[in-house]
Amino acid sequence: MPNIKSAIKRVKTTETRNSRNVAQRSAMRTAIKKVEEAAVNGADNKEELFVAASKKN
Repeated sequence: MPNIKSAIKRVKTTETRNSRNVAQRSAMRTAIKKVEEAAVNGADNKEELFVAASKKN
């Protein structure tokens, strides 16, 4: 555990950013999987899913 104030803040900031990045990465991967599945199945809304996945990327 760091003793210096700036190092303590850096640890807290890093944990916050890491958790946010993990959530966004998971959402992006899920969106990509939905697009790929729609493309294979020939779904009607694959363009909409692609746009949604592009925005998450």
